[in-house]
Amino acid sequence: MKKYKMSTVQDEFIRIEERHENTSINNIAGIIHIKKQLNYQQINDAFNKVIEQHETLRIRFTKEDGEYRQYVADYEQQNFESLNFHNDQVNYDKWLKNNTNRNLFISDENLYHVKVVKCPDGHMGIFIILHHLIIDIWGITIIIDNFVKKLIGKKNEMIPNSTYLEIITNEQEYKSSKRFIKDQAFWLKKTKYFENNSLFEGNRSNSVVGERLRIDLSDKVSAKINHFCTKNAISVSNLFTAIMHIIKHKKTHAKITSIGLVIHNRNGQNEKQSTGLFAKYLPMIVEINNDLPITEFLYIIKLESLNLLKYRHYPFRYIIENCKNKKGLDDCFISFQNAKYDSEFIEDGFTDEWLNSGTNGAPLCVNICNRSNKNNLEIDYAYQTDILDEAGIYRLHETILNVFNKILENPEQKISEMNISLEEVLTH
Repeated sequence: MKKYKMSTVQDEFIRIEERHENTSINNIAGIIHIKKQLNYQQINDAFNKVIEQHETLRIRFTKEDGEYRQYVADYEQQNFESLNFHNDQVNYDKWLKNNTNRNLFISDENLYHVKVVKCPDGHMGIFIILHHLIIDIWGITIIIDNFVKKLIGKKNEMIPNSTYLEIITNEQEYKSSKRFIKDQAFWLKKTKYFENNSLFEGNRSNSVVGERLRIDLSDKVSAKINHFCTKNAISVSNLFTAIMHIIKHKKTHAKITSIGLVIHNRNGQNEKQSTGLFAKYLPMIVEINNDLPITEFLYIIKLESLNLLKYRHYPFRYIIENCKNKKGLDDCFISFQNAKYDSEFIEDGFTDEWLNSGTNGAPLCVNICNRSNKNNLEIDYAYQTDILDEAGIYRLHETILNVFNKILENPEQKISEMNISLEEVLTH
């Protein structure tokens, strides 16, 4: 059986796993609710076909001579356990909480966990936990879309020409390449004058206990955001990153601020159709000029996001070391996912529900998406509970919308002219 080295991105997640042993720190958990009249066997068969088709789901890891290696296990048909919670909301909620928190990081074992469930209101669903070592959110969207297509009898056209493990072998020579030297020079320059600019008051503890709160933006607000971004030739990610930089600057008075971005890190159609772990975290470090009009600041954010793409291969842990672990580099991350389910996903009676795994690796992650291909944007706020609480997230959400409205009203105003009330925002 052929074994492969871990990719740089996978190494980052293994380090997180080792810092927080026996936790659910790298779990991605959710339920696909199936309102269509389908039985256990149809659901079980469809997901088995997905596992057979996507070998990334069959990746397992082992440790040899102190180093992690990965391999693809042979496909075997499975009969996933079926659970019935019809008219039993209490035990359903209790079961969800206990199961989303399970640890999947076990050598030579599947890095996924699947159950077929009958939900309290009587409809069917499939409960899935996937370990980040084998997949990212982009890849999960592909997996779920493929699963639904198999259930409704629709052909899946999204099949990559190369396997994930073949793709990542191309990066093995990176650290001895000229590209690495160029990337290193860029990040050393970026971090040279970086100082503490922590978004949150007090010291961060080592606790990674976390919660998750989803807020759906209205169609009207979503349309305003999309129209503004189109008009100013920026992405939704650019806009939210700029807003968080402004909030952080106003809160900390730091001249250089950092907001982390989740880079989807996929090149070309082949990688965009692949389901492994490509996404990585990188800090966007920006010098704030109070005299800049907002429109110019947005342009700077756009250019910096392009720089992140250009220099994205440099390992995040090296950047942290360059900064000598100064506070504020990695306390807030923005993610915008533009991968979507097929248009029939909602029409055919399918909905997704992303679950709290009980842990969060960063104090705050703002995840924006429109996976369900509807008219509105969805925001998932994932946060550490010793830093923030639910009320604090709602206050932050209102502040983000308030800053957006101020930008919308007068995009030519200077950053210094923006009057933003941050009292009790980003506090527990």
